[in-house]
Amino acid sequence: MKARPPLPLIAIVTAYLALEVALVGYQPELAKVVRLIISAALGFFMLRGSSTAIFIWVALSAIAAIYAFVWTFKFSQKNPEFALVFGFIGILVLSQAMYLIFSKSVRAHIASS
Repeated sequence: MKARPPLPLIAIVTAYLALEVALVGYQPELAKVVRLIISAALGFFMLRGSSTAIFIWVALSAIAAIYAFVWTFKFSQKNPEFALVFGFIGILVLSQAMYLIFSKSVRAHIASS
């Protein structure tokens, strides 16, 4: 019997998919629907213990964090409150990527799969 995925891993996938569903519900576009489908498939494989899926998620999260930090610096002079939002998002995305890389529970989940 396979081990259950760690709770933070489930929370990461669930929170991101909830965000994608909200974005599709708010303003439906084909690109958002495709992104939701790809994210759901990637999340499914992450929860099943695929190291490749987790690596892809980490790589995309690192790119997203860099992008958020660039926007933070871009808006730091024009609109500091908006820059704080981007900075907070960047920190959240980077922290979840670091969790996926360095967590012993995620490594154990991958090993058990």
